[in-house]
Amino acid sequence: MHCERRTIQRHRVSAASRYVAHSCVALLVPVSRPIACAVILSSSAVWLVEGSPGVSDSYTVVLDEEPTADVTISINVAPELGNRLAIVPASRQLTFTRANWRTAQAVTVSAVNDNYANSTATGAIYHSISSSDDSYNVFGWFVPTSNITVDVTDD
Repeated sequence: MHCERRTIQRHRVSAASRYVAHSCVALLVPVSRPIACAVILSSSAVWLVEGSPGVSDSYTVVLDEEPTADVTISINVAPELGNRLAIVPASRQLTFTRANWRTAQAVTVSAVNDNYANSTATGAIYHSISSSDDSYNVFGWFVPTSNITVDVTDD
């Protein structure tokens, strides 16, 4: 919840003296926002084949409401996938501001060729949120259904 300055005017008309009195009061009024704002992912899964140069899969991330402060989303790979994924952006972070919150940001994922015969691996990409905007920092982590499932087929 945030506050906005609102002005309330009050008018009083006196019939006996034929004048109008005005008074203004400036108040900070609470304006409702959702308890938790959403981060929208364009996909729920990516499918990759190890050892296929230039082959990748991607998804986008966007906010559903303008934040009051920067929102940073960190991209984390589940331990069972180890170092099998290359992710762009390399920083594994997306930052949304009041200026770009509506613009979808892409995350590109590719499988790293490890030159070992492995079986197919399945895991997840998790996303954590950091912001001083309480509407985006309620839980810190996305709900489990907002993770990206990753399937990597070995070459």
